[in-house]
Formats: sequence, structure tokens, C-alpha cells
Amino acid sequence: MEKDKLSGYTRSFDRKGWTIIGSIFLALLLLVTNPSQDKHKLALKDKFIGSITKELEKQKEKTGMEGLQLSVATMFIDNIIDKTVTSQNWLLFSTTKITIDGSEKTIGFGILGHVYLSSKIDDALNEGLK
Repeated sequence: MEKDKLSGYTRSFDRKGWTIIGSIFLALLLLVTNPSQDKHKLALKDKFIGSITKELEKQKEKTGMEGLQLSVATMFIDNIIDKTVTSQNWLLFSTTKITIDGSEKTIGFGILGHVYLSSKIDDALNEGLK
């Protein structure tokens, strides 16, 4: 009879114990892989520079100045993003925020080492480049 009680406790601990251990492991994984503010800024810079590069490649007349145009645009983008983009760390994930005209908007989030940006950015870039 004593052995049956002990095995019941063991089975109960197995489920609860593994659930607790798994939850702690997941929380630590999210905490350690939460992207830094620099990673948030880099993701946005890559998005902007990628859009400008595509637009330069679409131009019908090549002027030979595309490299210079991209360099100037990159410097401009770096400066703007460094001044307007921040991230807020929520320990397990983080959010990308941009401040324009005193208004702060969330435009993305970071989790597991990756930054995911809103599709509204693509829409705004496509509209702005037309």
C-alpha cells in the first residue's frame, strides 16, 4: 500500500515538475535571446536601405551615380533612425518604437533574437517612393 502512494506522488511530480522546468527553461531562453536596441535599429535600417536599393535598380536610366545616391541615403537613414527609433525591453520580448513629431508608435517586436517589423512600414515605403 505504501508503494502505491509513493508511485502516485512520483507520477504527479513528473507532470508538474517537467512543466515547471520547461516553463523556466523557456523563460530563460526568451530572456537570453531578447534582441538589443541596436538589433531593432539595424532591422529598420536594412528594411529602408533594401527598399532604396530596389528602387535604384528599377530606374530606367542609369546615371552611374547609384552608388553615391545609396551612400548618401544610407548616411541620412542612419542619422534619422539613430535619433527616432528606440526599443522597450519587456524581458521576454521587446518592442520597436519610432517617434515622429512627438508621437511614439510601436512598429515591431523582437523575440528569440529576431526583430519583426510591421507590414505597414512596407506600405509607407512603397507609398513614399512613388
